[in-house]
Amino acid sequence: MKLLATLDFENIQSTTYEFEKRSTVRAVMVNEHSQIALIHATKQSYYKLPGGGIDTGESLHEALVRECMEETGYRVRIIREIGEVVEVRRSIQRIQSSSGFIVRTEGLSKGLTLSAEEADAGFEVVWLPPQHALVAIRDNKSGRVFARFVVARDGAILTEALLYL
Repeated sequence: MKLLATLDFENIQSTTYEFEKRSTVRAVMVNEHSQIALIHATKQSYYKLPGGGIDTGESLHEALVRECMEETGYRVRIIREIGEVVEVRRSIQRIQSSSGFIVRTEGLSKGLTLSAEEADAGFEVVWLPPQHALVAIRDNKSGRVFARFVVARDGAILTEALLYL
């Protein structure tokens, strides 16, 4: 997979060389109106691409389809691989890789299946024209540290996807 970016914003010296490795997937989900799905975390004032962690034993594609269903309620068809963003999160001793894909919705939404943490954040699906989706991701209002990573990660994936849409 093409490397889109390596993000290392935290100026923190690690006390150990042990970093947890986490693999995730991100979807640039397109509907029949050529709009992009974003997840709006209403209580924390940020937007992100649908996606999340890969469970043990899951392939990238299986995780992508599951995460899209959970966070948006839509079955999806994978169109193309976009690339990967690697985040070096020193403050939490994690290196996270996010593999991005363009997907198309199939059928109607069956409703969200959110985790308790996602529900607490007020996750809701919004559909925006592609350029508006990019502006929404970049205009992150969250004061949380991880917000910088979300903006850069999802911004890089969506920017690359727009070359193909």
